[in-house]
Amino acid sequence: MDFLSILTRNKNLVISVIMLILIAGTGIYIKVLKSERDTARAEKVTLSAELTISKNSVKDLQSAIDTQNAAIAKMKNDADVRQATHISEINAAKQVASTYKKQAQTLMKSIPESGMNKCEAANQLINGELKK
Repeated sequence: MDFLSILTRNKNLVISVIMLILIAGTGIYIKVLKSERDTARAEKVTLSAELTISKNSVKDLQSAIDTQNAAIAKMKNDADVRQATHISEINAAKQVASTYKKQAQTLMKSIPESGMNKCEAANQLINGELKK
């Protein structure tokens, strides 16, 4: 008896075996799908937790950036105030320098009395300035 003749005589048995194999295969496939579903759910929970952490980190970083931007704005404002103050101080110093320059020019134009040596003339000039 060959194998084909056995199969043809026992059609119901063959169909039953094929049905059992299909049912068993379907059951295994369902278990695999359930396992993959459970793994996907666990990954979803993990990713959701990580997303929450990331969102909190973004909020913290944004807060730090806002704080830093406020500090930079304050530093710029302070620098602008200092610059304005220094410009007025520089202008005041230029005015004082101009006054001293004019005084020096006046002193340089003064002519010592005739017959005086240079030291006496310088001493007289200094004494004259001290009296002013």
